[in-house]
Amino acid sequence: MKKLFTLFVAVLSFVYAATAQNFTVYFGMDMSLYTDTTISPAGIRIAGDFVPRGASVNGTSLQGWAPGDVNGALTNLGNNVWGIAITFPDSVLGQTSTFKFVNGDSWGLNEGDTLSLANCGVPDGFNGYNRQYLLEGTAFLTYCWNLCTRCDGSDAVSAAGVNPVDRK
Repeated sequence: MKKLFTLFVAVLSFVYAATAQNFTVYFGMDMSLYTDTTISPAGIRIAGDFVPRGASVNGTSLQGWAPGDVNGALTNLGNNVWGIAITFPDSVLGQTSTFKFVNGDSWGLNEGDTLSLANCGVPDGFNGYNRQYLLEGTAFLTYCWNLCTRCDGSDAVSAAGVNPVDRK
């Protein structure tokens, strides 16, 4: 009976894995107002609490709070906009993801180190701020470096933290 039960659990696990659904969040970063320095040769990266959220890019898991993770590199889409598509399992719907953008592949030129996020970010414990996003399903989000709102000032944030903009 124990062998039969083990086989049954294995089959159920396989069926669940085969039918598990994912959703993709498209993160964009508009660097138009970025005047601190040039864009690093490593480009713009995203780092966050992706490991416990099961996040991946092109089927490869993100390392999380690791700006050196090449899978967290955004693609230069032109016109000072960078983007990345991150896939999450449906099991994390309703959870909040915390993240920040980084210029390069190491900490130091990361977004949120200036006071511009002080009223809308979440303190990161290192004199900077992180963004948060409620994982609600597939979304297209565009942020502006070190601003709580779009670059033109629209889409103000709520008291709970940075809200996504350009939701489609």
